[in-house]
Amino acid sequence: MVQTAWEANLYSVEISWSGLLKVLSPLHVGSGDTRGGGDPDDPEIAELLRDGLGRPVIPGATLKGALRDMLERSGAAGAVENAKALFGEIKDEGTGSAGVLTIYDAPMLSAPDGIEALTGADKAQGEGVFLAARTAIDQASGVADDGKLFHQEMVAPGALFRLRFVLRLTSTRAGDEGELRGLVESLLAGMKTEWALGKGKTGGHGGVALDDASLKSQRRAASALAWQSLDQASGNASPVARRKPLASHEIALVCDGPFLIRDGFYASDGDRKAKEKIQVRTQRISNTQPLVLGASIRGALRNRLAWIAACRALARGVTETEAQQAGRAAAGRLFGTTDHAARVRLSHIRVEPGARLRNFTSLAIDRHSGAPADGALFTSETFIGTALKFRLSLQAEQSLSKGDDVLFAALIDEVQQDGLELGGGAAKGFGWFVPRSGKGVAA
Repeated sequence: MVQTAWEANLYSVEISWSGLLKVLSPLHVGSGDTRGGGDPDDPEIAELLRDGLGRPVIPGATLKGALRDMLERSGAAGAVENAKALFGEIKDEGTGSAGVLTIYDAPMLSAPDGIEALTGADKAQGEGVFLAARTAIDQASGVADDGKLFHQEMVAPGALFRLRFVLRLTSTRAGDEGELRGLVESLLAGMKTEWALGKGKTGGHGGVALDDASLKSQRRAASALAWQSLDQASGNASPVARRKPLASHEIALVCDGPFLIRDGFYASDGDRKAKEKIQVRTQRISNTQPLVLGASIRGALRNRLAWIAACRALARGVTETEAQQAGRAAAGRLFGTTDHAARVRLSHIRVEPGARLRNFTSLAIDRHSGAPADGALFTSETFIGTALKFRLSLQAEQSLSKGDDVLFAALIDEVQQDGLELGGGAAKGFGWFVPRSGKGVAA
């Protein structure tokens, strides 16, 4: 019997996968909208994208773009053509073809437990969402813009989003079911190890992973209509390969002394004569876990690399001004500017619970004279015993300048031997992180 064109375009097979995507580091998938007036008392805040129920949501298009990039960058034979088959293709002249894989929007289903003290948390934003104050970046230099902040809504680590993919095949593509299903399952297997979504991916934000135990898969044919479970058959796929970096290191640090990153949303009553009142509150996920955004770590690493490069330039006999320029140029090449993407990627940021809150009181300093203000006390809330881990990788890029791999290796050696200074209160000895157990472990 000869099929008509209409019959050939009917779906003959559908395969559905569903699961939970867990947030591992603060996530911002923005709507493009802001609120607030932009002044210190009413700061401008970049809002999360939300669904009709007000829940944060990751658009299917965002997931599709990230997974397409994951597949195309795998380096596997036929990766680009496989991506076209799954996700479709748009050609320059406006024509193209639809993909066979539908990726639905992923709404947030649940917030993490135990984050009642989360920095910038507010019932109006919803559970599991907090406000993060970040330093604005100067567009010309790619470094922090003096005195300027911007604010974002972010989803807290531990939140869960619902995923759903559906592979739909017409009768003309039914013979490709095994190959296409295998591609999807390889992508799903790759999603079980950390990858990144949203804004700030190279700076350690937006880390997510598919919860393996939550993954379900079903299949149904048009002739039967009823869904048949494929759970046993879909768990054996090899994960899609990831492009290996030139170098990658796991860094483990600890700050046994006080550590403070100021919570910009805490307002004290201004009474500095009462020792029991706190003027500066530290950012936190919970009362035993500081909130450390990737931007803080990345800024400290960028400054350290600029210093290393400047010192090496001075050793070659250049002037101090030329050495400073060489340091800034090296930091721009490796950590990125508006002209090109970063070569160094920060990821897998983990702050372990178990730190302790402790207040430190000192004399306030008069801003005009620089001397202690008479009778005025200043109390800062800090964490003691903060344990921090992160991964630092040098990406394989053709445009990597000569010697940049040497600078990256020098940066790793510096941090593994001497540690890293993070947060505020450096003049009082706050925030000095040292290697937890000697050398870091190469990944």
